[in-house]
Amino acid sequence: MVVLLLEVVLPVVLVAIIGAVIVLERRTRRSRGALWAATTHGLPEGGFAVVLQCDGQPTQLVARIPPGLPHEQFSERLAEAQSEAEADAAALNSSLARG
Repeated sequence: MVVLLLEVVLPVVLVAIIGAVIVLERRTRRSRGALWAATTHGLPEGGFAVVLQCDGQPTQLVARIPPGLPHEQFSERLAEAQSEAEADAAALNSSLARG
């Protein structure tokens, strides 16, 4: 009985533990490689959403730009929202690099 345990069960348990460690290490490395990015999307009801996106994380809304704005006002709001989103993404990515 002890021989069976040492020859069969122990190697199976060791292989399972090693496999679990490899899977967890790959997931951790993959999540560390994911970076936040600022993106702009058109909305179905009109207008635009400026968001932060990162693989494996929920999308974060930075600004919603309504439809029908005058050209100058639209351009100004879009530029401000994109600038804010890019600064937020840089700050988040910087904190990931330190962590």
